[in-house]
Amino acid sequence: MFYTVDVTNKLRYTLKNGIVIDKLPEGFKYVPNTLSINGQKIDNFEAIEKMEIKLGDMPPEKKFTLVYQARTGIRVSGGASINEARVNAISPNGTKLEGGPAKAIVFVRKDIFGYNGAIIGRVFIDNNNNGIPDEKDTGLENIELYTANGFKNFNR
Repeated sequence: MFYTVDVTNKLRYTLKNGIVIDKLPEGFKYVPNTLSINGQKIDNFEAIEKMEIKLGDMPPEKKFTLVYQARTGIRVSGGASINEARVNAISPNGTKLEGGPAKAIVFVRKDIFGYNGAIIGRVFIDNNNNGIPDEKDTGLENIELYTANGFKNFNR
């Protein structure tokens, strides 16, 4: 799923050291190399449970549009999850300011394929530990997968 976060400094002066802190819902993870700010891709950004995205100086009325992707893990149950983001910055006189939190409800459908479905994906050894199959990873064949409710799928 893609997230879009818009941040605008509505004050009459430039804020320093702007940072967006986005606490993803439990079981959600940032997808590496998907962050962009105002259309500019940000390379080598890493996050685990909490994203801390540095904006730098925030001039008056300057809008920052952050776009990134997150995925759900196996521990995410169906239903609503709450995503929460805040903005921290420093005023010209050195006062620490905080905006937010802004909250969004994310709905996850449980058992999207039902009981008569298919498992779609790849079974691989994640050699570079990025959670995404790529050319550095080794695909596996003849693997039996068992779901949490005991169903079996065979990978050829």
